Amino acid sequence: MSEQIIMEILRKLKDEQKIILIVHHDLSKVERYFDQLLIFNKRLIASGKTKQVFQKHNLLAAYGAHIFISEEQENDY
Repeated sequence: MSEQIIMEILRKLKDEQKIILIVHHDLSKVERYFDQLLIFNKRLIASGKTKQVFQKHNLLAAYGAHIFISEEQENDY
């Protein structure tokens, strides 16, 4: 519930042309919530539109073999 409230507030701020920077670790919601994405792990790995950046090779570069990608998600990459 609180996540929905926060995201609604952020959408309103976006509609007001505000720049919003969020640190978010729930990868299952990245594509739903964010237009632009930066992936860091001690260095910048990738940045740009979420559809272009949220890719398997960038996630592996950030998280290494410790990331779990389901077969369903695998087909999206």
